[in-house]
Amino acid sequence: MLSFKIDDELTLRIMNERDAYDAFKEVDASRDYLATWLPWVNYTHSAEDYKKFIQFTRDEFAKESSFHFGIYNKNTFIGGFSLNKVNRTDNKVEFGYWLGKSHQKRGIITRVVSTMTDFVFNEWDVHRIEIHVCELNEPSRKVPERLGFSKEAVLCDAMRLDGRYHNLLIYGKLNPNHVNL
Repeated sequence: MLSFKIDDELTLRIMNERDAYDAFKEVDASRDYLATWLPWVNYTHSAEDYKKFIQFTRDEFAKESSFHFGIYNKNTFIGGFSLNKVNRTDNKVEFGYWLGKSHQKRGIITRVVSTMTDFVFNEWDVHRIEIHVCELNEPSRKVPERLGFSKEAVLCDAMRLDGRYHNLLIYGKLNPNHVNL
């Protein structure tokens, strides 16, 4: 099983179907908060729904097109992190993340994104990382800003949540090991 130790408390690991109940429990406990920013929350009504998502992510893993991890704090599921849209042609990847409401404001996502940024730059030799964030989602915006990502674009009305359109910010970071490639 593919996993990453972030620090003494946090681990990322590829999820399996046995994780569906714990993942759903965290989503359900944070439903109102998460649904503000993540449209998939409104379509996740049971552990069975999350199990289907895990099956989908396992297929994506097999194709090496995206990698979805559970975030575990001392073996307790607390959120998700993904390497989305792995693009080998353009040598780039998009990060995605979410965290249950009760685990917010502890620097957890910042630690995860920092570790995985180092990993994809140094181990995969990725040239570019992107993070897409709803403009109104200040906690998620702070993560790339804190880690030296540049705000590169505002896509107007590019994200629809609860029937309303919102601007989407794109943050980017280039591999510092790649100079004039």
